[in-house]
This record gives sequence, structure tokens and C-alpha cells, in this order.
Amino acid sequence: MKSYFLLSNSVITSNELTHNEFAVYTYLLSVYSNIRSKAGHEYKRVRQQTIASHCGIKSTQTVSKITDSLMRKGYITHILAAYRKDNRKGTYTYVLNPEKNKVSANYTRIERTVFGKSLTAIELRLYILIIKSLDSKLGYCFKSFNDLADELRIKRDTAMKIISNLVKHFFCTTGFFADTDHLIDHRRKQSALL
Repeated sequence: MKSYFLLSNSVITSNELTHNEFAVYTYLLSVYSNIRSKAGHEYKRVRQQTIASHCGIKSTQTVSKITDSLMRKGYITHILAAYRKDNRKGTYTYVLNPEKNKVSANYTRIERTVFGKSLTAIELRLYILIIKSLDSKLGYCFKSFNDLADELRIKRDTAMKIISNLVKHFFCTTGFFADTDHLIDHRRKQSALL
């Protein structure tokens, strides 16, 4: 199993997904599965409680509403419930639509370990946006707070607070250059996650 998964850049900045929907969908993409249909659909078997804990969501009812919304939007094509011997629902299997995460030339490589770091949905999305925006040679993100906030449709102050929290938890470092508003160094994250 690879330690990373590929995420289409169009998913990261999609206006169609809320931050919680983004977190749940990317978590489902990160779950390793070698089961695929002939049409390319991936089958992801995972408990709703596991999804909630990895995505910073407080309840399984919220996860259920989010997966239902992802199904209405076409990101999930089927949700299959398994039943235990006592007739209670068990682990769900989610069938993902391959058309929604077409990985071609525009994708971002995401380490699977990012979901073990207790990030909220909005922190996760901003962090992945920073990874997407890295300069491939230098390993820096040269986007300003305003640029990052605009791409995620959040306030600049919110973006600044989230980045401050990411720095505090050693996901990245920040700095300034004379000709740019902001710089984020992603290299610190590499050692923190490995």
C-alpha cells in the first residue's frame, strides 16, 4: 500500500463541496482498497465513527448526512450497509464515482497520515490547498492570506488563524519576502508526518 493518495486539484477548490463534505470525501479516497468494479468504481469499507474521528466531525449522524449529500452530488454512487448478527447496522461500504476524482495532469499527492493529525475539516482543506500550491522546486507556497482565503471562500482572518494553528502544530512554517505578502514553508511538515 502506498503512503499517499492522489487528489484531483478540481476537488480541492470545488465550490460544490462544503468543508465537511471535502474532508469526508478525501478521507474516503485515502482509505486503501484494492476492490474496484469493471467501470472503475472504488469500494471503500469504513465505519462512520472512524470517518468522524479522522475528519474532526463530532457525530456519526453528521457523517451520515454528509455521505447522503455526497451521494446526491454524485461523488458516491452507492452506500451499502452491512448488518451484524444482532440485526444492527455494521460497517458501511461506499462506492466512489471515478468521474469526480479524475486524476490526470492536475493532481496533488496527499500523505495518508494527514488524517491522523486531528485537523478540523476547514484546517484539512486549507492544509491540502497549501500542499497543492507549493512551488515544486522550492517547496514553498507563495500565495497570500487573501489568495488562500479567496480560493476556499473564507475570511482572511479565518485563513490567518488556521495557518497560525498549522504552524503551532508543526505542519508548516511561515515567513515573508519583500516582494510577496506571505510565504509558507511546507518542508517542516514532511519531517513532522514521517
